Amino acid sequence: MGLNILVYNGPGTAPSHARDTLRVLQTFLSQSYDISFVDHDTLQRGQWPASTALLVVPGGQDVPYVRDLPADLIRAYVRDGGRYWGICAGAYYAAAEIVFEPDRPEYAVCGPRPLGFCGRAVGSVTPEFTYGTEASARIKELVLGSELAAAVPGDAPPPSLPVYVNGGPFLELADPAAHPDVTSQRVLAHYDTVAVAVASGSDPQLQASTTYPAIVRAQYGRGEVLLTSPHLETAPETVPNPADAAQWPRFQQTQPARDAVLGCLLRGLGLAINEPETDPIDRAQGSRLYLCTEPELESTLRPFHRPAPPSSAAPAVAIVWPLEPPSARGDAAVPEALPATLAAELFARPSEYPTKTSLTARFDVKQCYTHWARRRIAHPDSQRMQWPFALLYSEVVTSTQTVLEASPALLAAVPSGFAYVAEHQTQGRGRASNTWLSQKGCLQFSISVKLPHGLPVVNLQYLVALSIVDGITALLPYEKGSRVRLKWPNDIYVRAATDRDGAPHYEKVGGILVQTSTLGDHFHVISGIGLNVTNKRPTATLADVDPAVTQEKLLAEILLHLDRNMAIFARDRSFGFFRPQYERVWLHQHQDVSYRVPVPNGPDRIAQGRITGIDEQGHLLLDVGGNRISVMPDGNRFDFLRGLIYPA
Repeated sequence: MGLNILVYNGPGTAPSHARDTLRVLQTFLSQSYDISFVDHDTLQRGQWPASTALLVVPGGQDVPYVRDLPADLIRAYVRDGGRYWGICAGAYYAAAEIVFEPDRPEYAVCGPRPLGFCGRAVGSVTPEFTYGTEASARIKELVLGSELAAAVPGDAPPPSLPVYVNGGPFLELADPAAHPDVTSQRVLAHYDTVAVAVASGSDPQLQASTTYPAIVRAQYGRGEVLLTSPHLETAPETVPNPADAAQWPRFQQTQPARDAVLGCLLRGLGLAINEPETDPIDRAQGSRLYLCTEPELESTLRPFHRPAPPSSAAPAVAIVWPLEPPSARGDAAVPEALPATLAAELFARPSEYPTKTSLTARFDVKQCYTHWARRRIAHPDSQRMQWPFALLYSEVVTSTQTVLEASPALLAAVPSGFAYVAEHQTQGRGRASNTWLSQKGCLQFSISVKLPHGLPVVNLQYLVALSIVDGITALLPYEKGSRVRLKWPNDIYVRAATDRDGAPHYEKVGGILVQTSTLGDHFHVISGIGLNVTNKRPTATLADVDPAVTQEKLLAEILLHLDRNMAIFARDRSFGFFRPQYERVWLHQHQDVSYRVPVPNGPDRIAQGRITGIDEQGHLLLDVGGNRISVMPDGNRFDFLRGLIYPA
């Protein structure tokens, strides 16, 4: 099962519930999984199941879910070993049948539902439910079963917990005869039957109910299902105007117990819970920016000079530059909110650079520079290397890629090779709208490069990927360096120390996002790079290959090799010089693959082929029945382990 956790965010979802769900998942699972929103179009395209560890459908309205979500695909995903978490409306949607406000014609929603992960979902358990308000929200008592009660810290766990409920159901178990795929059903918590109010006068079966299950876990085929009626993801500080004010103090005091319950539920799905942080990042201190350059760049940056604030660790000067919002860049899809300006403390002499014992607890800029300067002098191609050392660093940022993209004024003034390194990215970005999982010990940076017009820019992602492999192997003995490989078009893999089933086994350690634009009379290339160096989760790391690899030395080597390779690329105006090197370190030469060909108004056609190389335009070349076809890197994905190429 994959490393992605997808939270549905589309028609029907309540924005506050979607945000709270994403926040909770990041709190509990971010060390091992890539957690992001997903829309209904992406779910309907059907390429997500193989890479997804958990699909979450949060609170909102069930009717749009029925209309827009691909129920057959979701059901097949869970049956084949996937995981589903439905919260409130997501639990209604997952039931075999919904009975919602049957005695209120203007609100009543009753009828079958497509997933059938449980029996009926009956609600609302809060009286006089109203969409989009807190008026019908209540703090209700949740009676815990033994498994959840044992998870609550303390010598005498409480028999019940106050939880936030707004329109949620109680959940009947599925009839095994009618739903044979549903097995191992277990009620983990229920509502206090005295406090529950359900408008049920028209349904004798509901009047006769004696238990009101609120949290149910079950198996569906080989997969796992968790359905929760209350909003366990809702924390007291996220509700601006609580309706049930009298119950609010106890609700606030018991947040740690609800967190323990949430952790138990996620662990019960077989998910890897975050380990406690032994050295957490101080977000206020960690957001400070340090710009480290060589002395000759100080005059270049003079238009951005400002007096350093009294709290600055820099000698005398700060650099302040404007940021362009996404709309000004024609990129309204970028979600991060950006300030109008950014300020960095300037260190223009290597002797002043921050070290781990001074300002930067997790990255030693001086060590990075020292390795860069020593290796540059000794490198046999040193005459080709023109980039000065220019490094922007902070411990925390939303996304290094987003910040550089929003900084055209600064990047126009600095030469190629300007890099931004951050220890932790809260919204790191990957290829094809993915996010990049940001872990302590992962080298994460973006680098700005200017190139003359007329170059085949599609090949830049290959050149960056090759430069990364060159940088890694420069730090390794040959037998270890030979384990580093490329997956088309630009992922970095390493061969595991032990084979599986007698065949080599490779695991991903890095990815690249390359974006180009026009800046004056040049192409402007910003490459975002993430490499697992010493982090413990979620996959293999370069430290598994050789513990001597450090983030500082690796960044220095990548900068040097990228500098050299970009110079050759600009000189030749072609990728031809590098193509044999690229094909020598990639995973795919003569690999047999299946190629999914979209067919208008019909099912995709699967063609069988063999990879023969890449062409001058950077397209993957396939031999399909004696005919050569080319596959573009943009708009296609390559599932290496399954040998399947398909449209993104």
